[in-house]
Amino acid sequence: MAPLSAIDPPCAYVLSQTGSTLVAMPAIPLVVSTDDAGSRGRTLLGYSLSPRTCSSEGRGTPALLVPVPTSLFERPETLMEVESIVLDLGAHPVSRPGHVLTLEGGDLLVLPRSGDATPSAAWDLPEPSITFRMGGLPTTAHYLPPTRERTVESAAEDGP
Repeated sequence: MAPLSAIDPPCAYVLSQTGSTLVAMPAIPLVVSTDDAGSRGRTLLGYSLSPRTCSSEGRGTPALLVPVPTSLFERPETLMEVESIVLDLGAHPVSRPGHVLTLEGGDLLVLPRSGDATPSAAWDLPEPSITFRMGGLPTTAHYLPPTRERTVESAAEDGP
């Protein structure tokens, strides 16, 4: 990860199913008109690759650009408040309140609130993860930061 720059927005995290594994990747939400939501360029997990970075617990990291259609805000059931989002991305897991937005297609956009984080006990998972409870049930996704290698692989899979 790169050092944090003054212009890095806080990371959101897009959760997407890849095979049998739920993965979370850093994301920058971009609110767009419903008409513009379907236009995407080269993608990774179906989202636009961005040259921008976001702030993930004080460090800059590459991020996916996730279009959020304005029509999602017209349906109150798509945005849920969660009391605790546990970000276990390194040596010191933290918990933050936030929101989870259900995107079209079923992916989730996890939006931790910025500000002070509460230290959290590790969930004893073997790799970095993001965990939250929605409807009383825990959801855990394996943290998978975008890398140049994954970007190249994804572009190759998308074809010319």
